[in-house]
Amino acid sequence: ILTTAHNLVNMQSRQQGYLRALAAAGLEPDGRLIRNVPPQATVEQINEEMESLVAEVPDLDGIFFTSHVLVLPVYVWYASRGLDHCGGAGWACIHSLPEFNLLLPEISIAQMSISRLGAKAMDMLIEEIEGRGQAQEKMVTIDCEMILR
Repeated sequence: ILTTAHNLVNMQSRQQGYLRALAAAGLEPDGRLIRNVPPQATVEQINEEMESLVAEVPDLDGIFFTSHVLVLPVYVWYASRGLDHCGGAGWACIHSLPEFNLLLPEISIAQMSISRLGAKAMDMLIEEIEGRGQAQEKMVTIDCEMILR
């Protein structure tokens, strides 16, 4: 798992989901496989993290990105070393970018329904406007769809 902005609740939740999925599959987490890069990481910092990851885990068989902003720098890292970006490894990401269709057509994507997200936001806003709800921070979960490629 390659993640960033670990101080944000959504990034923490994504990593916790990864750990729950491992537990559900009867697998123990391997700390070498969990990499947190700074939110404003430079390409050099991402490259260093990838160098370290591949050195520690040469038989890497997949990468799960908790943010789409990390995918393209890692893709460039692989290409700059003449490596097949998949090489038998599966890639998966939360959210997508149009560039993925061209460069990474095989990346699996977890995406939430924008219409469900918008509807939930409007319901909460209307509750506040009508005085049925208190203006407060809420944790809302929107189910994701996994597009396997």
